[in-house]
Amino acid sequence: YQRRVRGKMQEVTEHEAKKIVEQEKEKEEKKNEKHEDIDLHENNTKFVHRDEYEEDATLKVSITDTEKNGDGVNAFITYTIKTKAVKDPLWGDKEMTAIRRYSDFDWLHSGLKSEFKTVIIPPLPEKSVINRFSPEFIEYRRFELERFLRRVIKHPKLVESVFTKTFLETSRELNRTDVKADDKSSKKKGFFATFSDKVSNMTTTPVEVDEWFTEIKDYLKGLETQLTQFYNKTSSLTRRRREFVQVWQELSLASKDYSLVEADKDATLHKLFEKFSQVTHQVSTIHEETVDHETIHFEFSIKDYIRITSAVREMLTNRDAVLLKLHSSEKNLEQKRQKLEKSNNTKIQAEVAEAEKQRDVMKVTFEETSKECKAEVENFLKTKNKEITAALKELVQTNMNHELKVLDLWKDLLRMIEESA
Repeated sequence: YQRRVRGKMQEVTEHEAKKIVEQEKEKEEKKNEKHEDIDLHENNTKFVHRDEYEEDATLKVSITDTEKNGDGVNAFITYTIKTKAVKDPLWGDKEMTAIRRYSDFDWLHSGLKSEFKTVIIPPLPEKSVINRFSPEFIEYRRFELERFLRRVIKHPKLVESVFTKTFLETSRELNRTDVKADDKSSKKKGFFATFSDKVSNMTTTPVEVDEWFTEIKDYLKGLETQLTQFYNKTSSLTRRRREFVQVWQELSLASKDYSLVEADKDATLHKLFEKFSQVTHQVSTIHEETVDHETIHFEFSIKDYIRITSAVREMLTNRDAVLLKLHSSEKNLEQKRQKLEKSNNTKIQAEVAEAEKQRDVMKVTFEETSKECKAEVENFLKTKNKEITAALKELVQTNMNHELKVLDLWKDLLRMIEESA
């Protein structure tokens, strides 16, 4: 009896092993068709952005492929970027292809930050020195870099930047040193062109003069903290659910082995546990698909908004720098006026007049800066509501579909049990 059971198990094991080998061989052949001499993760259809372009969108961008270059410490990944313009007021009708590495994206991001101090610059995905060539990380970074570019081209100011044009239009390797902000932008942001170092090195927090900005700053600080905590919990849950998938798979194998033991002695239990093995295997597959989907469309969205919130706060820091400069000009004017009261002469009068002029310029600059920053924040709040709501809806629908699929599997098994009774 034991020999017969072992024989049946050996027969099934060999059959399953052969089947697995054939499946892996087929996967490898398909992979080699796309990546001849490089082992990289295929662009999976599940890594697709849900926020589709508007129907009348005249400019679209996508990162269609990735490739590993070099070996060892000199290895890096390049990204193939395809841009299509159709009757676009700025780009006309054209299709462009560019190959860029992460440092090129970093250059674009830095260029936009230096050129636009009152714009929320879309954030880049974080850098990594661990597992940076793993298929999962490469695909994650491709996905997030594409999100970055989509946001850049959707912004009316960023899309017109010489940095953006150079990045998308130049098919050859970027010559970064030759690219500078255009004269129109430099003149418009002339204050920031000379004050950028002070913005980044600012250590004094100015006294806020607008209650709206005070509330927003407090809100953003709390938002970033809570989003980070929430992301940590969702990430922890994801890891546990992936472990749960493995448990379901192991249960499926154990059920299969038990059904083989009952093959010659109890046909009913043999069939029921064979079916149970199939059901638990399908449940594990559904669990895995659900976790993957949630990771991409919910967990990644929360992580993305942690970065965006930080970018909003950075923009407001630029405004604080202008406010600090305004306070400084007002203080300087007050000192000049006090000096004039003590000694009323032509030289001091000229100094007061010049101080008043500087204060007036800074006042106008601050008002314009505040207006532009406020518009950016309001757009951020509106977009955040829309995108996080959509991500949550996706999460709920995914789990509902998951439960319905699993429920149907259990119903089929229950029906089979009842019929065998």
